[in-house]
Amino acid sequence: HFLAAILPLLTPTAVVHWTDFAADHELPECARTRRFLEGACGGCHVLHCAKAGSSSVAARQYRVTVDFRLSDAGPRGASVHPAGLPLRGSQRKRVED
Repeated sequence: HFLAAILPLLTPTAVVHWTDFAADHELPECARTRRFLEGACGGCHVLHCAKAGSSSVAARQYRVTVDFRLSDAGPRGASVHPAGLPLRGSQRKRVED
């Protein structure tokens, strides 16, 4: 219901960060999640799909994240990963004296 509610509010280049669950045999393609999203959106464009974290949530089950948008503005358009985006604190390399 959530996806159906937000779709009419999205601009063509808005990026949605979707979270789902996938079995280990579905990785890294996440085909079931992709089919669900593309069916619900009428052919949205998946930009990224990957396992979120390294630990399983149940036996051979993982949390996955999918970034998608309604139109194809390129695989890595400016709205997804701007060039020169600064790393957040937890992403920075630690420098030890």
